[in-house]
Amino acid sequence: MRKRRPARTVLEVAVAKGGVRKGLRVCTFIAQWTIVQQQLGRDPGVEEAANWWSEPHTSWYRRQREFREIFDLAENPTPIAAAAIARVEARLTKDDVGTAIADSGIPRRELFVTTKLNNDAHGEDKAPAALDASLQRLGLDEVDLYLIHWPRPKEDRYVETWQALEKAYADGKARAIGVSNFTPHHLRRLKAETTVPPALNQIELHPGFPQADARAFHAEHQIVTEAWSPLGQGPQLMTARVVTEMADRLGKDAGQVVLRWHLQLGNVVIPKSVTPARIASNFDVFDFELSPDDMGALSSMDEPARMGPDPDTFG
Repeated sequence: MRKRRPARTVLEVAVAKGGVRKGLRVCTFIAQWTIVQQQLGRDPGVEEAANWWSEPHTSWYRRQREFREIFDLAENPTPIAAAAIARVEARLTKDDVGTAIADSGIPRRELFVTTKLNNDAHGEDKAPAALDASLQRLGLDEVDLYLIHWPRPKEDRYVETWQALEKAYADGKARAIGVSNFTPHHLRRLKAETTVPPALNQIELHPGFPQADARAFHAEHQIVTEAWSPLGQGPQLMTARVVTEMADRLGKDAGQVVLRWHLQLGNVVIPKSVTPARIASNFDVFDFELSPDDMGALSSMDEPARMGPDPDTFG
């Protein structure tokens, strides 16, 4: 019986196929650096190394096809490129990322490195050691952004965990600290019991689940809103009639319409793709605008609603 190949992440195979330098270059086509730079107000010389949620692909044929495409793209870089480093600890080790950073030849100041605290490392007794371990494995003295991945309210240690991140920020181990999947009531508690406000909250956000209350709270407290799954998951959102009809009328595709909706709301969006045509398409969203009626129609969609876990019950 033929032995099944192990499922590996895109970056792991990219590094194995082309070396760490090319593997890192491959990842440069994932992050929407232009948008992130505008939203976070960073200096033009800084590049965003955004999270690339690289799930293992079970189809070896599909993986080969995707790698041919992204390596072709890596040989022909475009001005829209941004440095993006995959970081999902369960699938790709920080040692691999640290090696890629060290061997890439890209100056550290041109990389914006984001990592997250694992869910099993909440608490003032665990969080500092977790960050120190991440820095050691990354081969860095500091990260640019450190996030609490989930609030885990049942464990109820996110406040003391945030206090540990505040100390890391004061000690210069993280240039900025933020959260992911926190709701307004989680953020209100942080505001009441801690000192440093989160720089960013990364939440599930897309038409059908526009998170108006969360966005309003973020705007009031100068917290950047970053959308994960900005295009939804699966075909449901991209094939919704309101989206497809709008795309046809505007001469755009469904993904471009949804990304434009995000931009006009002020969201940071980092859609994932390894297909060169799709990546280029995702950047082609600055030559049109959605009308107030279009914005309202997308924001009032009833579906697909929440697709990921509920932060009030997850963990």
